[in-house]
Amino acid sequence: MRVGQRPREATRGVREQAVDDATDPRAEDGFSIVETCVALGVIFAVMLGLLSSLDVGVKGLLTGRQRTGASALAKEVIEEARFASYDRLGHDLVGDATLADDPSITGVVPALRYQPEGLSAEDLVGAASPSYPEHEWTVTRDQSTFTVRVYVTGVSVAAGNDYKRLTVAVEWAGEQYDPSAIDNRVRLSTLVSRFGVASGAEVMGLVDVDSGSVEITGALPDVDLSRAELFFPYAHGDGEGKLVTEARGYAGSARSELDLASGSASGCGMAGASTRCSGAKAETAVDNDGGTALPLQDAVGPTTAGAGTLSAGTPLSLILGATSSLTSKSSAESCITCVPAVGDGDALVYGEDVAAGPGSMSAAFVAGVVSGNLVNISGVGSATATVDSDVAGADQRVTSTGRLVVPQVDLVTLDAGPVGFISGVRISGVDVTAQTQAGPASGPPTVTGDAVTVTMYDTGASGSPAYRSVIITPGTAASESASVSFPVLGVATVTLDTTVTSGPASVTSQSSGGTTTRSSATLSNWFVVTSRMRIVQGAATLADITVELNYGRVGSSSEYTA
Repeated sequence: MRVGQRPREATRGVREQAVDDATDPRAEDGFSIVETCVALGVIFAVMLGLLSSLDVGVKGLLTGRQRTGASALAKEVIEEARFASYDRLGHDLVGDATLADDPSITGVVPALRYQPEGLSAEDLVGAASPSYPEHEWTVTRDQSTFTVRVYVTGVSVAAGNDYKRLTVAVEWAGEQYDPSAIDNRVRLSTLVSRFGVASGAEVMGLVDVDSGSVEITGALPDVDLSRAELFFPYAHGDGEGKLVTEARGYAGSARSELDLASGSASGCGMAGASTRCSGAKAETAVDNDGGTALPLQDAVGPTTAGAGTLSAGTPLSLILGATSSLTSKSSAESCITCVPAVGDGDALVYGEDVAAGPGSMSAAFVAGVVSGNLVNISGVGSATATVDSDVAGADQRVTSTGRLVVPQVDLVTLDAGPVGFISGVRISGVDVTAQTQAGPASGPPTVTGDAVTVTMYDTGASGSPAYRSVIITPGTAASESASVSFPVLGVATVTLDTTVTSGPASVTSQSSGGTTTRSSATLSNWFVVTSRMRIVQGAATLADITVELNYGRVGSSSEYTA
């Protein structure tokens, strides 16, 4: 071993100690100044990010609060206008200096114009004692300052009464954010009619006349019937005089539907398991807002709906006879000198919708030796809906009237029945009216109609078939039934089971200070006649059919708010 050389074992011990020192945490006495600065820098960067997020959140909360406050201010101005005099709703076009300083206003005093957003420019409206002597002012709320600007413009219509548009714009300072990213403005707009809320009368009328239908279910030879139905005409109308005066209505013709569980039916240009004769519809909608595409007055009709037949082969055919006539008339401001002329000429809401016809309806059937019609209607019925507002004079009211007319109906007529047999059930003509009024000069809601005679083929006191009649008063509850069996051509036996039910009318009225504010009158599912026919030939049941005649719904309602 050379001088100064360590023994091999000693050298290995020194190396192992060095490795142990490098991996032992206790070998470090602390962080260097560089490491400390780096750590502090990382913490500082994270804190800056958190502070930035906090700042954005605070600004967002402030912006949301300011937008809520601006919306509330705009709504307050509109609510105040609802109770202001219509004649005072306007500006001091000469004396209001704030108008000239508004870049949104053009023209030369007093012919100033303002362009509502999305519409063409409209003239500012002046008033002798204006509601807004200055169209611009400031309001401070919750440490935010809002600038309020009001614009009252006139909207002219071709006929009837002009009206006014009220636009409210509210702005606030936006230094806490980038104004190009978030809009610091709220704008609301509404319309005011002389016969709307601003003059103290808000009215609404609604009429619905669903004349009902005849539904046929059950089994016939060689027909996998799911449902067959003949629908009577229908009419609907509604109108309101509020900030915007509106009226809508439609009239629809009779129609038919034939649904088979399997197999194919045909008619009215269709073929398949489900077929339809859809009929026609006349419809109108109007308002007095010149900023929309709807007209001020409109009339459609008379429009006709043609005849049609749906057939499931020989066993069953639904037949709509002569054509129907449909008319729909609506006026936001009725005008008898307008083209088309609509209403009674008092420049107020009016609507009239009439569906008349068809001339006949039937459902022909064949089951073995027995044939005839499950339903037979001959004569013209109608459904009429009328809404008339009269709130300009002393006798203020809105009147809503629904009227249903259905001609005589026969259920189960036979081509070869017993001597004296006419039909299983005969229902005389129906003519009912539901009318409501609301307003200071209104009358009570009413449901009126002629008594209906129902004549049923029944088993008489002697045990032989005979007719008996019952009287049904529209709007009153009643229930009657009949059951009879009789031979046809000495081969088949026909059994008829009939039930007749009628329900009460619903009539309600509310008032305040001696003025009727709301009224309604409704007949809903008020008259239903059901006849079940079973045909047995030999030992086989050829048919088991149920025919249900439901006269649907006639309803009207009226509302008036001073």
